[in-house]
Amino acid sequence: MPESRPRVSVIIPVYNQVELLERCLHSLQRQTERHIEVLVVNDESPEDPGHVLARFPEVRALQMERNGGYAAANNRGLPEARGEYLLFLNSDTELPEEALERMGEYLDTHPDVAGIHPVHRDRDGGLQQMCFRFPTLRLGFVWDSVVHRRWPEHPLIRDFLMADWNGLTERELEHASTSCLLFRREVYERIGGMDTNLRLFYNDTDFCYRLARAGFVLRYFPQVEILHHGGASVGTFTLADAQVYGDRYRYYRKWFGWKGALAVRTALWSRVWYETLTELAHGDLRFAARKLQRGIRLNRALVPTP
Repeated sequence: MPESRPRVSVIIPVYNQVELLERCLHSLQRQTERHIEVLVVNDESPEDPGHVLARFPEVRALQMERNGGYAAANNRGLPEARGEYLLFLNSDTELPEEALERMGEYLDTHPDVAGIHPVHRDRDGGLQQMCFRFPTLRLGFVWDSVVHRRWPEHPLIRDFLMADWNGLTERELEHASTSCLLFRREVYERIGGMDTNLRLFYNDTDFCYRLARAGFVLRYFPQVEILHHGGASVGTFTLADAQVYGDRYRYYRKWFGWKGALAVRTALWSRVWYETLTELAHGDLRFAARKLQRGIRLNRALVPTP
């Protein structure tokens, strides 16, 4: 690593799937932008990444004292990062060799833009949905509810998913996934890191919302396309669905108060009762009981703090 301040600091939380971490680090080694530092945060991963990191001596390895989740792992890396630009990067991504150079040049020449998010493609070349509008209170009553189940093309859902945009043109963004988000150091200095109460989900939504409230602007950057294996680490967590509901509840409660909490709880139970009664109507008592039991389990996750 150069002794001078790096241009880009890359923060990579890791929890399992260390073979994908190795591919990610190889893609960073090939970057045409040479003034970078890479910080890998081991979030108490059951799959020890040590043998992978040993092959990348230039990487700074940071260790969490306990498994704190995605938000806490990113926050562990932020105060250690020295770069002019900071990059949240998931360990299940691979970047083309010119990615950091081109993204940095864009921010250099667009001082009004605080951060950028590139195109994400899956292993088959398909375009991934990684950008959304900010959740509204009305969406909270609809998302993952019986309405969502019965009417997936509901206008509120289409608007949230930006369904009328092809995902290939440059534009201003509200919420972009932090799977690959390059932003100016000033953002971190102004708004801080992620909300660790949002352990695995909605922490990126919250980060982008606070960024926007502080007057910063995000843009979509289609000139760079990355490979994103998608959900590799999350898939190794147990009870991930309960974590989704719990983090959604805490996000809505944080920004919409009791009305937000009511919205998430109402949406959950509307879907649970719809699915339970549907199974009963089909005469399947066993599956009806499973649907109801799942609803009870998910309802227990709807608490203010983890």
